[in-house]
Amino acid sequence: MQHRILEAMRKDKRKGRVFLLQSKNPACFARLLNGLPQNVVLMTTIETNLDSICAEVSKAPLPSLRFQDFLHLDWPRKALVMEPILDFDLDVIVEWVTKLKPETIMIGSASKGRRNLPEPSHLKVLELHKELQGLGFKTYDKKDFKYLNVF
Repeated sequence: MQHRILEAMRKDKRKGRVFLLQSKNPACFARLLNGLPQNVVLMTTIETNLDSICAEVSKAPLPSLRFQDFLHLDWPRKALVMEPILDFDLDVIVEWVTKLKPETIMIGSASKGRRNLPEPSHLKVLELHKELQGLGFKTYDKKDFKYLNVF
């Protein structure tokens, strides 16, 4: 199955076509890198830098591991999803983003009625947008990015 999908992506020559591959386990991309066309953007979710918070609400690899795995992928096009955003240390998240150099960052709060998540305040999320945009990164709020052509 994987081979057929990659072959279809390689054969698609439509101008401006971009393929997005997203996983909460970015290490899985390592075995695909040699076969990916250049119009693929690899994406991962890093909703916090606080492993202890994430471990309470998710079965995904810890954010610190996702960060390291994504950082070590030798791929020119990356994007980051921070949704549902959980509480975070601003300086650490800004450092991680600076090292990852994503083309775009999509940030959003919880959806589908998930309650009791340790979410940051709205002001803290706005501060994150401002910090990252000040460093030249493109950030989008979840409620807006589904309608935007961000790639």
